[in-house]
Amino acid sequence: MGPGRASGRTAPRLETDNLDQRIAEDLNLFVSGTVGLAIGGLRAVVTLVSFVAILWGLSGTITISFGRSSISLPGYIVWTALVHAMIGTWLTSRIGRRLIRLDFDQQRYEADFRFGLVRFRERAEGLALYHGEADELRGFRERFGAVVRNFWDIMRRQKRLTWFTAGHAQAAIIFPWRAAAHRLRARPGP
Repeated sequence: MGPGRASGRTAPRLETDNLDQRIAEDLNLFVSGTVGLAIGGLRAVVTLVSFVAILWGLSGTITISFGRSSISLPGYIVWTALVHAMIGTWLTSRIGRRLIRLDFDQQRYEADFRFGLVRFRERAEGLALYHGEADELRGFRERFGAVVRNFWDIMRRQKRLTWFTAGHAQAAIIFPWRAAAHRLRARPGP
């Protein structure tokens, strides 16, 4: 094939907007997220081990009757706390799942806005010469509007998630007392 003729190959098309900015931001998010996840995981394991041992010792055994038969459940507070935590985790993930996409979109919209600012700075003289400020301002308003709309969506979803997690945290304070009420009533008085 001679010079100037197409080889039939095309360059790969990258679908991600402002790839260089996104890579730098993603690397920062990856490192900070990994460190936060590792520290949080270690803290959760230590808390789990210590509280399971304490709760197991405090809860004792409960006997649940089903007509003529009965089941003895040792460490019943541990099992009820586990079920409570699993339900809370499942509901939290259902409520907060949409935040993943909203956060991704927020990064994309902010990157588009920053890229528009850089592009404007590079083309400022030409825009002034051809009176293109109005078109450029319209583009800035659209890009900034996308940033603001998505930010409000994030705030609404975060508010729902916070309401649920705060309520769940309050229920977690009452929960051990409700779970231990049977055992506390069964103890003889002084």
